[in-house]
Amino acid sequence: MAQKKGDLISGAIGPVVFRIVNGKQIISSRPPKGKVKLSDSTKKANKTFGKASKIGAQLRRTVKLELKNKCDVNSSSRLSGELFSILHECTNKDTLEFDWQRNSFKSLNGFEFNFNYKVKTQIINMPVAELINGVLKVDFDQMKISEHFKFPYRSYHCILTATVSLLNLKANTVSVRAESLKRSINITEKIIQPFTFEFAVPDGCLYVLCLYQQYTTSAKDQLRAGVTKKLNRACICSAGISSGIYVGTDNFLWEEFM
Repeated sequence: MAQKKGDLISGAIGPVVFRIVNGKQIISSRPPKGKVKLSDSTKKANKTFGKASKIGAQLRRTVKLELKNKCDVNSSSRLSGELFSILHECTNKDTLEFDWQRNSFKSLNGFEFNFNYKVKTQIINMPVAELINGVLKVDFDQMKISEHFKFPYRSYHCILTATVSLLNLKANTVSVRAESLKRSINITEKIIQPFTFEFAVPDGCLYVLCLYQQYTTSAKDQLRAGVTKKLNRACICSAGISSGIYVGTDNFLWEEFM
């Protein structure tokens, strides 16, 4: 059984083995054991891992454009590992059904898509997200440039993007495109005044709030979008399940898990 050690995972989860080598996450397939009959517990673990992988794939699909150039090579497997742990904890041992609670996915908060270039090292005061009456409010406090909101070397402009992905886990459906909001920040601002992003979240859904930073540099007096991963970062800021039951009266475009 795998164990979480800080931001990393050690052990086996279904068909995948997680190891920690020199402070880095190493992921490989579990070695085959020939024609060995799988135990019921192993079959259940494989099924749960498959479900976790599918949820992770749907999440990444809704923010495919925003995640471009912002992930390390192990981000997909790390995310599946986190989701497996969540699903395992939420499985009713008697009925084998998932028992979702509002904070079931709380452990996703702070997940970095690139373990080497993290959002939290650039935004010291991370925003506070709160779901109230179907509206997810993401509040940013006042931040001082270079103290609370940092810029990589030679960068001077940042596009800060927030997205909210929606998944209906009971119906196995996903909102096709994550809603997104942006805020442009320039290094010359010195102080960033408080601001708020707001997103609509229907009842009975898993919502995943992600933050992205795309820095730009100056090249011959022209704007040039950052192309290195050091200048492009992404993380999960908040995740949870909205209360109530989904009734299908929203304006989102939903489709079944692929």
